[in-house]
Amino acid sequence: MSYIIYWAVIAPDVKPLVPGVVVVVLSIWAPTASKSPALSVNAVVVLTASVVVSTPTPDEETVKDGAVANVSKVHGVPGALMSMLGNSFLNEIVNEYNIYNPADILDLLRLKVIKTLRQRETNTKDGMDISICVLNTELREINYAGAFNPVYITSDVNENATSGFEVYQNEFVPNKYLKILPADRFPVGIVEGQFNDMFTNKKYHYHPGDCLYMFSDGLADQFGGSQGKKYKTKQLKDLLLKISKYDMEYQMLNISDDFENWKGMHEQVDDILMIGIKLT
Repeated sequence: MSYIIYWAVIAPDVKPLVPGVVVVVLSIWAPTASKSPALSVNAVVVLTASVVVSTPTPDEETVKDGAVANVSKVHGVPGALMSMLGNSFLNEIVNEYNIYNPADILDLLRLKVIKTLRQRETNTKDGMDISICVLNTELREINYAGAFNPVYITSDVNENATSGFEVYQNEFVPNKYLKILPADRFPVGIVEGQFNDMFTNKKYHYHPGDCLYMFSDGLADQFGGSQGKKYKTKQLKDLLLKISKYDMEYQMLNISDDFENWKGMHEQVDDILMIGIKLT
């Protein structure tokens, strides 16, 4: 049984007139055509934003042999409009075209964005940073593709150390490993000199108890602490290794608290969005 998890960070080329405007869409489709169970995981979404444009109620639809979760975060009103466009395209690609390969989904999404926005003619550079994971619960396998956004997986097992993924460890958290599934270094949108680039799939075999994290760059870019420096990804990695043994609700409360303590009196520089899933 395979499930698709995708979410996007939409980054418009136009500087937003209203800071912190966010659109969040969370939809889950449970398969009904087969006897396989619907996706049931310990998962939590964390959102920290200053202005909310829309938060639609989660809904359900029938799809062929899969379930899709989509979370989109954007900057500014132009990005909010593009978020709705991208969400519509993703639903069409998965539900109507029955495409479940992450790289193929991103390739087609990119073509649709370029064509719809007439980016070749107008030279506009609006685009999306996005992560897509296809989770096969029978094989305990994750297929992943991404535009700029990596995926983190924490695990007690380090057998994938030679698989090509970067593995991060903290000496103060023994027997815990954070594996980084890298993303391609171009967005869903037009980039000069990269018109023909294709997205690539990465495969990871997970173990029960592993935790999967998909996130925007807002947390790492936040200024704070006693010296007013950026939070950075190293601090996030260390935190995830420390708290990954707990259930996701407790983890996300810890992440939110850590962010607020780090930010202190500093202004929030970006929207924060993260989804965490404990795999079984």
